[in-house]
Amino acid sequence: MTAEERPYSHSGKAVEFLDPFSRPRVAIVLVAATLLLTALFYLVPAIDIAVSSLFFRQEPCAPDVAKTICGTFPALSDTTLNDIRDFFHQMPIVIAVLLLLTAVSISLRRDKSLQRLAAGIYVALAALIVNSLFIVNLWLKSYSGRPRPEQTDLFGGSLPFVRAGEFTDFCASNCSFISGESSAAFWLVGLAALFPPQWRARALGVALVMATIAGSLRVAFGGHYFSDAVIAAMASVATFAVLATLARAFGLGGTETASTSR
Repeated sequence: MTAEERPYSHSGKAVEFLDPFSRPRVAIVLVAATLLLTALFYLVPAIDIAVSSLFFRQEPCAPDVAKTICGTFPALSDTTLNDIRDFFHQMPIVIAVLLLLTAVSISLRRDKSLQRLAAGIYVALAALIVNSLFIVNLWLKSYSGRPRPEQTDLFGGSLPFVRAGEFTDFCASNCSFISGESSAAFWLVGLAALFPPQWRARALGVALVMATIAGSLRVAFGGHYFSDAVIAAMASVATFAVLATLARAFGLGGTETASTSR
């Protein structure tokens, strides 16, 4: 990679490919944090129950209903909140398609000055596929068996509460553990690394706010427990970091050296 192609920070030093997510230490910390948080929610299930209780409104059960607890999650009936949820639900898909078209266009034009960006996009798309498709939807949501809050007897449903990380057969498919929408939303956090160095911190902040809103809505709607959203968020960013670190290690983004001037 030539000096002209190398992105620089305000200090004049070259910035590594997909920094800071491509740093091995960052990837290790994120993976470890994901596992530790999963263990925490498994060992302290009261956290999930307490958070979901904040959004649940208990109501008297009808005489012919054989339940001890009845009620609803009021946020689920809010039109505005549902519109916001739909927006964040579709946004990662739209962005992914636009990024794919951009990367293919760069590859076809063989624009060397943008090859690094194209490589970053391919890594980002791979992270989305690996985590949101394979890990979340095809594995965890299909086989974890964890009922959603609205399905459990603690919140007006008929199924028992299942702690995070525990695999059961109470749910057959599209289960609560973990949140697919939170996973996809926090994939946007990794995209901050595609921005020029001077914009990365701002892009990271905006992505974190949007992703947090998306994940929080799923909890408020009773569609997921707090742990589902948090673990999905961490797993998404951790997957991005692992793939970015591997890509950098294999030289996908080019070899860079520090420079004090430009």
